[in-house]
Amino acid sequence: MVDNLIWATGRHIFKFGGEALVRSIDGYLTAGRDSYFGFTGFSTFAQDSPFLFLAPISRQNAKALTTPDYLRQYRYNQSYLFAQDSFKLSSRLVLD
Repeated sequence: MVDNLIWATGRHIFKFGGEALVRSIDGYLTAGRDSYFGFTGFSTFAQDSPFLFLAPISRQNAKALTTPDYLRQYRYNQSYLFAQDSFKLSSRLVLD
């Protein structure tokens, strides 16, 4: 949301305004969520003998071996206000 107000009187031009920006995004991060089994070929797959196994583990309590929470929430908020006076000193000179 952005809004500005301009008020001209005499040799002054007053400008006031402001902005409010609120953004958020949330959802589930799926990268790395599922476990991975790596096999060198079809024969090791048939023998159920993987050479690599990757599984996500929460780093907050690694001893408990729990999966991390994949729900992510991000927020970005900003706002500003301004006030400005433009004064016409002469026909060729304006001070802000």
